[in-house]
Amino acid sequence: FYYVTNPNNLPQIFTKEAAVVKRALLYEEPFIPKALHDSEILRGVSGNGFPTLKGYVVTTPKDNATVPLVSPEGDPVLAHWRYGLGKSVAFTSDVTTRWAADWVKWEGFNRFWAQAVRWAVRDLAPGNFRVETRIKDAMGYVKIDAVDDQGHFVNFLRPRGVVSGPAPDFERTELALSQTGPGIYEGRFPATDRGVYMLTLTYDRPDGSHGMIPAGLAVNYSKEYEYNVTNHGLIDQLAETGGGKVLETGTNPFQHDLELSPTVTSIWQFLAALALCLFPLEIFIRRVVVDFSAVFGFALKLVRKLPGLRRLIPAPKPRAVPVTGSYSGMSRPSRSMVFTASGTTLPGGAPRPVDDGTAPAGEAPETPAATLESQAPGHSEYTRQLLAAKQRALAKHEKRRSGPPDSGTGREKENP
Repeated sequence: FYYVTNPNNLPQIFTKEAAVVKRALLYEEPFIPKALHDSEILRGVSGNGFPTLKGYVVTTPKDNATVPLVSPEGDPVLAHWRYGLGKSVAFTSDVTTRWAADWVKWEGFNRFWAQAVRWAVRDLAPGNFRVETRIKDAMGYVKIDAVDDQGHFVNFLRPRGVVSGPAPDFERTELALSQTGPGIYEGRFPATDRGVYMLTLTYDRPDGSHGMIPAGLAVNYSKEYEYNVTNHGLIDQLAETGGGKVLETGTNPFQHDLELSPTVTSIWQFLAALALCLFPLEIFIRRVVVDFSAVFGFALKLVRKLPGLRRLIPAPKPRAVPVTGSYSGMSRPSRSMVFTASGTTLPGGAPRPVDDGTAPAGEAPETPAATLESQAPGHSEYTRQLLAAKQRALAKHEKRRSGPPDSGTGREKENP
C-alpha cells in the first residue's frame, strides 16, 4: 500500500514496486546477523556474537518498529514494537534445522527465546505500585502510588492508559495521568454507565524500560438503593431534641397533635411603609382647612343635575336675610327694623321697612341712609325716598314735642 499525495510520485512508486517484485522474497545464503540496536531481548546473549543463519524471509520494517538484528542486506531479522497496550516480536529466520541449525545448537538459544517471550507477554504490575480507583459524581478517579523496593518514591514516570467501558459496547477511552506529588500519579475518566470498567495502565521509566498495571472499577447502583441498618438511636435523639416523637408501625403520620409553638414575625417594614403613606395625609389634615358644607353643597349640585335624581332632591328654599339698623339724632334708645324678602317693597323694588314693635304708634322708624343705601339695589330714587321719609318723621317728632300730649294713651295720634 502506498499513500500517494502527489501524482508525480507515481513513476517512482511503480519503479520501487517492480524492484521489490523482481527480487526474491526468500534469502537463502549463509550470513551472520548484525546487532543494530540494544534491546531487552538481546541482553546477556550478544556478548560472544551470534551463530550463522542460512536464510530468512525478506521483509520491510514499519516506521515505529525497533530492529535489533539485521542481515548484511539491511533487512530485518529480529524486530519488535509496541502498538497501544500490545507488543509483538517478529523473527524472520527459522527455528529448525533448515536455516537455524547452528542457532538450535547455540548456548544462548534458550535465553534468547525466553527473553523474547517474556518481553512480548503482558507486563505484571510491580508489587510496590499501588493503584486506587473510586467513583464520584459520575467520574472515575485513578491514583497510582509508586515506590521502589527500597521504599523511595518513583518519580518522572510517563503513565498512560486505556479504559474499556462495560458491556455490551466496551467503549474504549484514552486515560491521561499526571504526577501530582512525590510518586503520586492521578487521572480521571467519565463513568456514567453502570458496570465494570477495565483499566490498562502503562508507564515508561526514565531508563527506557516499560511497565503495565491492570486495574478495574465497578460502578454499582446508586447509594440510595443500598440497604443500610436504621440508626434508631439517632432518630430518638432527633425526636427528643425537636420536641417530636417516633412513629411506630400503624401510627397515622398525618395526625396533627404536636404542640403549637409561638413564633415572632418582624413587621417593622410594613409599619414603616404605612407611615410613609400616611405622612402626606397628616400634613394635608394639619395644613389645609376643608369646608365640608361647601363640599357637600357642591356634591348635591352635581347629583341634582342627574336626570333621575332631580325630582328626588329638590332645590332649597330661599332664606330670609335680616338687615338691622338704628335711629340717629334721637335722645331715646336706638331702635331696629327688619327687612324681609317677603314683605312689601318700596318704589324701585326695595323692601319696605317693617316695624318690629319697639317704635311708638304713628311713628315711622328711622333708618340710616348708609344702611338703607347698602341694602338697595343701587337706584338713586330709592335713596331719595328714604331721605324724604326721614325728614317727614323728624318733622312730626318736633311737632309732637311742641303740641299738647294725648291724655288717653300717653301718645300722639297720627295718621298712618
